[in-house]
Amino acid sequence: MSSASRLFILIAATLVGTGLFATPALAQPTVAEVLPHLQGYEWSPRPDLVDRLGPDADLTLMTIAQDAQRHNFLRFRAIHLLRLYPSERVAAFLEQLPGAGREAGLTRRALESHAAAFSATQPERVERLASDLLDHGDPHVRIQAAKTLRTLNTPSAAALYRQRLQRVAPGSWEHAQWQE
Repeated sequence: MSSASRLFILIAATLVGTGLFATPALAQPTVAEVLPHLQGYEWSPRPDLVDRLGPDADLTLMTIAQDAQRHNFLRFRAIHLLRLYPSERVAAFLEQLPGAGREAGLTRRALESHAAAFSATQPERVERLASDLLDHGDPHVRIQAAKTLRTLNTPSAAALYRQRLQRVAPGSWEHAQWQE
């Protein structure tokens, strides 16, 4: 092997080891591999995160989102990142997440991610989830559901929004938030 070949291999190995030269992810990442991407004081999702984590990272993100032993901010960020994986299994997961007994914050974020991922391609599906949450016990969830309906730009969503807005007490804080 020539010295130039050895030098190339050494440089390539160094770049791969430092993460400067990304290699495609072949397997579902572990929770330990995903958690560092959810941490940080001024966290925001990186545009290349799907490439870095791989196509099956949604399964790991779902595991983190369901883990009640984890801090809520990690669970919320995992739900937020699921919008980057618009698949049938993510849609089904986000639709079942707001089930009975779930925290309002988890429900609200599941609706936000569901709408971000599917409102352009499946607005009727997003409308169905949002309309179900208009009767939620938490006003913040109801407000998020109303805002989601308002952004869908479908006749049925607009009609449902107007109909349900009439049921909210005029002049109330919640009424003002619906229209914000």
